Amino acid sequence: MKIFRQNYHLQVEPPSYVIDLLDTCFDGAETFFDLGCGRGDWAGFLIDRYGLKFNCLDVDKPNEQITKNKFAEHLISEEDQKFDVVFASFVTEFVPREEMHEFINQIRSKLKPDGKIYLSSAFYAPFSLKWLIYRMLGCGNPQKYFLHHKYKRNFMTRREVLSIFFTGGFKVTKSTRGSIAPRLTKLIDQATRALIPFPIFYDTAYFILEMDD
Repeated sequence: MKIFRQNYHLQVEPPSYVIDLLDTCFDGAETFFDLGCGRGDWAGFLIDRYGLKFNCLDVDKPNEQITKNKFAEHLISEEDQKFDVVFASFVTEFVPREEMHEFINQIRSKLKPDGKIYLSSAFYAPFSLKWLIYRMLGCGNPQKYFLHHKYKRNFMTRREVLSIFFTGGFKVTKSTRGSIAPRLTKLIDQATRALIPFPIFYDTAYFILEMDD
């Protein structure tokens, strides 16, 4: 079983529905904390689009340092700093279930009282196309197949992850589902999202969360 490592650069080209969510989340923001920054591909996109200052963290320390070096002129001190937005893109699936509460406490420690969380994740969604394929390949056991052939992750559903955020004092203020399958053309993606609106069939989703006063 492999541990996921980002040893490549992402091509960050968000679809329009993700851009809309990002624009809402970062409206008026001046700073963000990139939690799970990888090699800084998303950080670069956000800095270019919104002109932000930032800091970041990644369990892969060489990647974290790559990000900090690449955008050193936008880096601000993390010490005693609270941020307008905590950006956690496709991170929660790698957090062990037993560490989720600690993960959310870490987010809270970085967030201003009126700040926002941008959360995206590839959840475990048994009825999504991706996980149905893994179920067939795994002869009925998609989790075992995934761990053996892909990399280590948790298998928490969207509802399970959000419930921990709710318990931690957050609420969802805006959300959208992702694509029903990866690498779809823009036209097919738009069509499937319009024809199949039910979240149960999607493993990816995007959220803005705020403190629930």
